[in-house]
Amino acid sequence: MIFPKKNTGFTLIELLVVIAIMLILMTIVLTSLNKNKDLATDQARVADLQTIRLALEEYRVACFEYPNKIYNNASNGRCPEGITFSSFLPQVPTDNGTDYQYVGLSNIAVGKCYDYYISAQMIFGAEDDDTTNPLLQEDEFSDSSDWPYSEKCDGTNSNVTFAPLDDEDGIYNVRSSQGTN
Repeated sequence: MIFPKKNTGFTLIELLVVIAIMLILMTIVLTSLNKNKDLATDQARVADLQTIRLALEEYRVACFEYPNKIYNNASNGRCPEGITFSSFLPQVPTDNGTDYQYVGLSNIAVGKCYDYYISAQMIFGAEDDDTTNPLLQEDEFSDSSDWPYSEKCDGTNSNVTFAPLDDEDGIYNVRSSQGTN
């Protein structure tokens, strides 16, 4: 007697193929989400730097120079009494609790700050040679050898030298509007 074959389920191979396809799709989606998260973090850093830049320009208008530092209620001592950098930006943004790199620049050590440099390390595209961070195309920076100001205003580590200012280093650079003239 021949028994009829019952097709009541999936074979093991069919199940393994479906699971493999699902794993491949999940990997693609999770990789894409991680890149978007990194880009969003970088966009927040750029927004922080632009906020600091606006406060620096307001400080310059009130005090006729830039501060030598921006953290810890900074003032050059040349502003009208009671005016510090925190008068223009009460809470200076940080990068997950770490201060952004800020340098007030002058033509002499411990001199008046005529220029500044501020930067943030980007995540997206910094490690991958095949991925370019679109934000790095926006930073307006020239070679530091062209700067007229090469001394730090606070007198520490005179003769400022910076890493190469290209978009391949993953650093978003901002300079004062005075320094780009």
